Amino acid sequence: MADDRRALDAVYALYARRLLAFVMRHVAVAEDAEEIVQDVFIALWNNRASIRNTDTLQPLLFTAARNRILNSFRSRINSPIYEEYVETMADSIAATGAPAIEYDQFHDVVMREIDRLPSTQREVLRLARLQGLPHKEIANRLGLSVQTVTNALSVATKTLRERLRAPAMKNLLTFFVIYRVFLP
Repeated sequence: MADDRRALDAVYALYARRLLAFVMRHVAVAEDAEEIVQDVFIALWNNRASIRNTDTLQPLLFTAARNRILNSFRSRINSPIYEEYVETMADSIAATGAPAIEYDQFHDVVMREIDRLPSTQREVLRLARLQGLPHKEIANRLGLSVQTVTNALSVATKTLRERLRAPAMKNLLTFFVIYRVFLP
């Protein structure tokens, strides 16, 4: 048991800061992000007997964090408070049209940033994210390897994320991410 505790402490020291940084990119409230990281390590501790290969802890931890982030979004969307907020916003939209204008502005900014990407990244991103094509089909269309498509999509997504981190864009970016995750 003492060895298990020391192992957990070592894993925590190795991954906690990186995991928190990852979660903070997706969760706006620091306390929520910290809670998610704590939950991940609690789950690791509770399931330590069933973990077979300790060489794969990093993907295990980050996958667990991602799943908890998604669960957090889902719970907010299914909460009565959120439903009331959506109704209030719908009334506000009907009266002023402001959120639609904000979304249009956000969409324009995103499209401009996509246009600024190098040509391969731009085309891969459009085909994957806007048209929903699988990597293999994109590779065939563009005459690239599947790995090149995967790499280009990863770099393009990271670049967009960095360019759209401006505080004014944060709320709209969160809306866009939730929209893409939860709506067909």
